[in-house]
Amino acid sequence: MSDLAGAHWNVQGHRAKHAYLERIRSALEKEGFQSTVLQWRHKGHAYGLIKDLGDKQIHVRVYEDGVVDAEIEIHKRYLEHLWSPRPSAHKQVQRIFTKHGIPIHFVNEKYLPQVGANRKVYPKMRTRVSHLIAGAAAGLGLAGLYVARMYLSRVKRRFPL
Repeated sequence: MSDLAGAHWNVQGHRAKHAYLERIRSALEKEGFQSTVLQWRHKGHAYGLIKDLGDKQIHVRVYEDGVVDAEIEIHKRYLEHLWSPRPSAHKQVQRIFTKHGIPIHFVNEKYLPQVGANRKVYPKMRTRVSHLIAGAAAGLGLAGLYVARMYLSRVKRRFPL
């Protein structure tokens, strides 16, 4: 918990903190953000919401102490999502907070993502994860057919009719 946020919630109380977290969620959902099950959970992570922007997405993490982290990343349907740059999306989040009358003093400007923090350029190619899975399944299917054919030809040689 950040010192500023911790001191604030010690004065305001648990109900105020819960109401603030729900107010953030509501405002982000009104702006098209959605919850997702598959996401990396950091210590103190309350929830995360994602908004699709075509081949990119804005990922907002909200922590139990009310601190908000936001980044722009390549969409999770692409393999490059795992190592792409993740620039800050705090200005976009601050605009949403201002529009909905939410205080913005807990938006974490110093946040550095664990992945892609040092990269500046997005990869030009996009590799769909679904295509990789389909290719792997097809490859396994072909390998299975090859093995079955080899096995059957050996059985035929061993036990001619």
